[in-house]
Amino acid sequence: MFRRGSSAVSSVPVGTPAEPLSGKGRATPKRSQAQAARRQPLVPDDRKAAAKRAREERRAGQTRTMEAYSTEDQRHLPLRDRGPVRRYVRDLVDRRRNVGQYFLPVAFLVLFLAVVPNEVAVLVSAVAMYTMLGVLVLDCVLLSRTVKKAVAERFGAEAAEERGLGWYAVMRATQMRRMRRPVAKVRHGEAPRP
Repeated sequence: MFRRGSSAVSSVPVGTPAEPLSGKGRATPKRSQAQAARRQPLVPDDRKAAAKRAREERRAGQTRTMEAYSTEDQRHLPLRDRGPVRRYVRDLVDRRRNVGQYFLPVAFLVLFLAVVPNEVAVLVSAVAMYTMLGVLVLDCVLLSRTVKKAVAERFGAEAAEERGLGWYAVMRATQMRRMRRPVAKVRHGEAPRP
């Protein structure tokens, strides 16, 4: 009455083992045997060798990542930089001149003017700093909208709804061009790569 499936009775007599439909060819190990096989020592026998091996693996991973920043090898890029959508966003950011890439030099100039013992220089530095911040925020908002619109046209509306896409573009735009990783592959004014 409350059973699921078919009401057919098994034709195998009670007491005879049924053959499995698809077997693995061996008996299932006991839990204690499986746990013993997985068990590894918390501290390796040779700590110096283990530390050296870990250092070499970490260094090799960093080398692969740095090479991937130049070659854009998708297997070794960090997760945030992988995929054709992120590559397209990088190209969109790199092809335009962004206010954010000039923010750091202007900030140093403003800080220098702020310590000059002249009231006019201090006033100019304060006005310049707030003006630069306002222009930077406006540029970042426009860039985020432009990127989302361009991604929607090229990859579809679902790709444009990817979380963090606008922020990714803004963070890349606020870095100086030669400090960007992955390295910029598109010159100013050039069209994004296909």
